[in-house]
Order: sequence, then C-alpha cells, then structure tokens
Amino acid sequence: MNVEDHADRAASGIAATIGEPARARMLYCLVDGRARTSTELAMVARVTPSTASVHLQRLKSQRL
Repeated sequence: MNVEDHADRAASGIAATIGEPARARMLYCLVDGRARTSTELAMVARVTPSTASVHLQRLKSQRL
C-alpha cells in the first residue's frame, strides 16, 4: 500500500465516521474543547446513552 492509498483510506474512514448525523452532532459539540459527559452527548445527539457510547468509541477509533 502506498502513501496515497493510506491517505485515501484514512480520509474515507473519517468521512464515514462524521457522516453519521448523531456522531456529527456529538463531534460538533466537543469542538470547543469543553468536557461533556456521555449522557450530555447522548442528549445532544438525540440517542440513548448506550448508543452514544458506541458512537464515542467510533469517534475515538478515528482519533476524533
């Protein structure tokens, strides 16, 4: 795999992660750098706390 292939895969992974509306809302909420609980992020994303936890794991896996 060359550098361009690696960059393409990384970019598509990030795009897929933030392309999900609930994850995008959570990420946007975190952009200001303030800490928030998973419960707060669940409310922002309009999902259950357990679903928010899964979304947070996905954001973390993409280092977002």
